[in-house]
Amino acid sequence: MISNKTAIIHTDTLKREFFGNWILSKKLSILGFRTYLTSRFSTKKILKFFTVDLLFLSHINSLEKDLIVKIKRKKTKIFIIEVEGHLRWNEAIESYFPKDFDYSLFNGVILWNQWSKDWLIKNKKIKKEKIHVVGSLRTFSLNFKIKKNYQKKVGIVSRFEYINVFDNRPLFST
Repeated sequence: MISNKTAIIHTDTLKREFFGNWILSKKLSILGFRTYLTSRFSTKKILKFFTVDLLFLSHINSLEKDLIVKIKRKKTKIFIIEVEGHLRWNEAIESYFPKDFDYSLFNGVILWNQWSKDWLIKNKKIKKEKIHVVGSLRTFSLNFKIKKNYQKKVGIVSRFEYINVFDNRPLFST
C-alpha cells in the first residue's frame, strides 16, 4: 500500500535513540505512514524541501525556532521525544526543556516517566493532554533478566580435530 502520509523521526544519537525510533517507525508504518529516520545533519535539509505530516524531534533545540514555526504553518504535527528521562532532578530536565521556549508549537511531548510529566505540567504549563508517558526501551529492558535455554549446539568446521567437539565425540575417534 502506497501512502501519502509521511513522518520523519529525528535521531540525534544512534547508540542512544536508534532502536526506540526504529520501533516507532515500524508502528507508524502499520498505521499507514511512510517513515524516515533522519540524522542531525539531514533533518533540516529534508524539511526545507518536503512537507511531512508528522515530525518527531529528540530535543527541543534540534531545529531553530524559525524553522519549527515555518514547519508548523504547513500543518505538520510536531512531537518531542524525551531522550534522558532517567535523570530526575530539576537541573537535568531544565536543560532539555528551556524556559524561553514556546511549547505551544508542539502537538505533544513523549516522556519516559510520570515524574517528567508532573514537572512539565508544573514548571512549563504544558497541558496534560499533550503529554504522553510511554516509558523507555532502554531503561525498561534493565528491569528484566531474560533467561534463554539454549539446547542447540554449534559446531566449528575446522581441519583440527580437537576443535570439532560439538557432537561430544572423543577427540581422536573416527
